[in-house]
Amino acid sequence: MINITTTQKVNLVIVPEDVLGHVVPNSTITGVPLWNSSNVNVSSLVVAADGFSAYAFGTGAGTATINIIANAGTVAAPVQITGSIEITVGQASAARLSVSASIVTQ
Repeated sequence: MINITTTQKVNLVIVPEDVLGHVVPNSTITGVPLWNSSNVNVSSLVVAADGFSAYAFGTGAGTATINIIANAGTVAAPVQITGSIEITVGQASAARLSVSASIVTQ
């Protein structure tokens, strides 16, 4: 699980692994992995063109699950694999005050 605020983003990178958890090359994935957020009101995504990474932005307080689906194996015999990560977003706190001024005529 990752914790961020509504003013932060996090870089997420997928790494293909075998059944024992050993890293295998990205080339074992056929096509571009697909990403989605279970709640875009909490976390939205900007996915890289190759699909192997994405930025998740905190858009509102709450919890969202980021899901990734990809095909492994061969184009002729693909095997669908998945991954996910949970993101908890908290409302950003005020850190300072700014003052605005405008001239008012009498």
